[in-house]
Amino acid sequence: DSAAATSDREDVLLYESIVAAVRGGGDYYSVAAQAQRSGGYPVRPFVTMRLPTLAIVQAALPRPVTILLLYLLCLAVLAAWYVRLGGIFARPPPRLIALALVGCGGMIFVQANLVAFHEIWAGLLVALSLAVWRDDRWVEAVAIGACAMLLRETAALYAIVMALCALAGGHRREAIGWAVAFGMFGAAVTAHYFAWSAIILPNDPVGPGWSGLLGFGF
Repeated sequence: DSAAATSDREDVLLYESIVAAVRGGGDYYSVAAQAQRSGGYPVRPFVTMRLPTLAIVQAALPRPVTILLLYLLCLAVLAAWYVRLGGIFARPPPRLIALALVGCGGMIFVQANLVAFHEIWAGLLVALSLAVWRDDRWVEAVAIGACAMLLRETAALYAIVMALCALAGGHRREAIGWAVAFGMFGAAVTAHYFAWSAIILPNDPVGPGWSGLLGFGF
C-alpha cells in the first residue's frame, strides 16, 4: 500500500544520503548515525546500523557505474542459473520456462532507484552463490556467499545452512570453507560493533532489532 511504499522510499533515501555523505569525505559511522537520528530511525542496538561495506564501495564509484554493476550482477545470476538448470532439464523449453520464473522472481532487483538497498545486492549474491555451487567446486560459492554476508548480515543464515548441508553430505573441506567465511564475517561484525559503540549516544533512539516486526522467524 501507499504507506509501505513511502516507508520503503524513506529507507532508500536514508541509504542514499549516507552514500553521498561518505562520498563527500565523511566517516561512515558518524554520517550513518547522524542520518538515522535525523530521519527518526533507531540507532540502537548495533544491528539497526548496516555494515559499512556497500556504502563505502558505492561512495568510491560513480552512480552510473554502480547501477551498471547491479544490472551485470542480475545478468550473471540469470546466466549462472541457465547453466545450472541444464543439469536438471535435458531439453531447452523447460529450462527456458524455469529461467523465466527465475527472471520474474528477480524483476524487483532491476530497479536503479534501489541500488543503495543492501538486501538487493545480498539477495542476488546468495542466488549466484547457490547457482555456481557444485559438490566438487564449492570455493566460488563460498567466496560469493562471504561477499553477501559482508553486505547484509542476515545472509549469514545462508552460510550456516550450506555449512550444515556440507557436514550432512560428508564434505568436510567444504564445511570448513563455510566456517572460515563465517569466521571472517564474525570478525567484520565485531569490528562493526566496536566502531558503532564509539559513536553511540545515551539518548539515541532504540529499536526492536531483529525481534521487531514479525520477529526473528520472519
